[in-house]
Amino acid sequence: MLGSFLAVWLAAVSAPRLERLWVWHEAWEKPPEAELSATAPGIVLQLCSDGAFKMASGVLYQNKTGASLGSSDGLRLYQGKWSQDASTVTLRYRLVDAEIRFTGYEEVLKKEILVTTRLEGRMLRFPFQAPEVGKVFNLRFTPAEKSLHVSDRFVECSTAH
Repeated sequence: MLGSFLAVWLAAVSAPRLERLWVWHEAWEKPPEAELSATAPGIVLQLCSDGAFKMASGVLYQNKTGASLGSSDGLRLYQGKWSQDASTVTLRYRLVDAEIRFTGYEEVLKKEILVTTRLEGRMLRFPFQAPEVGKVFNLRFTPAEKSLHVSDRFVECSTAH
């Protein structure tokens, strides 16, 4: 009895909590601007404690204090809801805004995306759907505070209840 309790407790302690900011990015590249350390295409997603899901994709800009998504360079914003059942995480969301419009943009805004995913160790597997190409990319997100300090700009959780 104590052994099974201990195993469950250890699993809960070692698993990262879902309600947090997660980040994925491609390889960092050094830009010519001296004030920036590096840039990379990236995605930041937030699983809020109230069940809200927010995601932004675009270009991450890294400097000495951390990184944040830029407000240009293809910024896209997504919103929806998330829930968890045992080890499965379900997300329902849609594209709500895009800096650069694409063919079929108005139809994509109306389409809800349904995704099921799970934690893999300390990473969150996420099948990101690129709406303009109709392709799914299986990405692994890390907690933002573990990989680098990433701002929650564009994906802040609401403080109003």
